[in-house]
Amino acid sequence: SHLVSWHVGNIWDPQSKSFASIQAVRGLHAGVRSQMQAHLPGQTWISMYDMACVQSGFMGAITIVPTKLGIHASDSSLEDYVYFWRCVGYHLGVSDEYNLCSLGKQISDKIVWEFIDSVLMPDIAHPPAEYLPIAKAYIDGLNLTTLGLPFFSVQSTLALSYWALNRDHGQLSFGDLCRFYYLRLVLLCIGAFSPFRHLLNWAVLAYLRQASYCVEGSSRTAERCPFTGMSIQHGMACPHASTSVAGGQTIYHF
Repeated sequence: SHLVSWHVGNIWDPQSKSFASIQAVRGLHAGVRSQMQAHLPGQTWISMYDMACVQSGFMGAITIVPTKLGIHASDSSLEDYVYFWRCVGYHLGVSDEYNLCSLGKQISDKIVWEFIDSVLMPDIAHPPAEYLPIAKAYIDGLNLTTLGLPFFSVQSTLALSYWALNRDHGQLSFGDLCRFYYLRLVLLCIGAFSPFRHLLNWAVLAYLRQASYCVEGSSRTAERCPFTGMSIQHGMACPHASTSVAGGQTIYHF
């Protein structure tokens, strides 16, 4: 919902939800960074380099292989999109020196490809132990958009990314191969049929807005964890907070 808010709103208007959203995310980064430095000293956590790498993950594929993703945009529009992400990086505290969108699309495309070849592909070939559980959790969230039906899997979505980047996706099981071609068909339809594209845009936006409304409007929501952004329900405890009891109530200290 944060990304949608940034794209459809005005991140420069201090009175807008988009501005509040992006500043909230910056605060989450600061909270996580502070906690990691306190518990795991001796290393710089969520550095400018890290932020630039993550920035490439959000905008890189859209600007380097737009047609593979079903996007029909002029060079001018893509240039504007790179500038938008320069502004997003600025709001998130990324200095111009490290903001990969600072010098325009031509330079950002080169940096994105360099990141893919030098960082992403070597890392994905030897992922850390935490990768698969996190990736599965992400995919489980995607499958909620299809009523829980397993249209997505870690292997099929990775294969789709490899295909878009002109890389070999390796062997897939029959089920993942079906998912892979299903996802390619969806992207083909998005690119070829504007009514389908508009319908899908409307459905995704409606789903995200409804999900955001349910989270923000739920009377069961007590607060949000300042480090993860997750809603803390009554009867639940934030794992990142210490607690004390006063007047019969548990108080969380962040």
